[in-house]
Amino acid sequence: MAERTIKILLVDESETRMRLLQAALAECGFTAVVCVRTTEDVLERVYATNPEVILIDVESPTRDTLEQLTLIQQHRPRPVVLFTQDQNVQSIHAAIRSGVSAYVTAGISAAEVRPAIDVAMATFQRFQSLRREMTGTDAELDSRALVERAKSVLMREHQLTEEQAYHLLRRTAMNRKRKLADVARDFLASTVSQPV
Repeated sequence: MAERTIKILLVDESETRMRLLQAALAECGFTAVVCVRTTEDVLERVYATNPEVILIDVESPTRDTLEQLTLIQQHRPRPVVLFTQDQNVQSIHAAIRSGVSAYVTAGISAAEVRPAIDVAMATFQRFQSLRREMTGTDAELDSRALVERAKSVLMREHQLTEEQAYHLLRRTAMNRKRKLADVARDFLASTVSQPV
């Protein structure tokens, strides 16, 4: 079986289950595995080891574990696979909100581990892609709002039509080789700083 060079941080408080997961990972060809025995300070471990995937095995995800996962997603987003015995729907939803990419309640074997990691990585990549799209959409909406406000001020203060105000902003942006939103932002800033 081909060796996988994906670096994995394995967090498991149970020595027995950690050995089972290590064996399953090795059987799948995952050799770059860093093991820790506590969910405390997982974010620090992520900074220190820079894993590509985080596997956490807990009987039931505690509030502290979920808070650690939330911090990871805020500061060092990574795919997270959570192995647990807890099948409670509220626990599943809380884990997903905390950034878990795959919530696994099945046993620990190579047959379950490999697909769980693959699903977590694919889910994580899709979520990150959606997040980037959303950030871009938010920025675009902010830019449009700036242009609309600048047009409104130009129309009011210079008795221009909406089309004239837009063309003035557009021409200024083209002449200065700047984005329309940047010209609108500068214009609005200059009108605020001028005495009334």
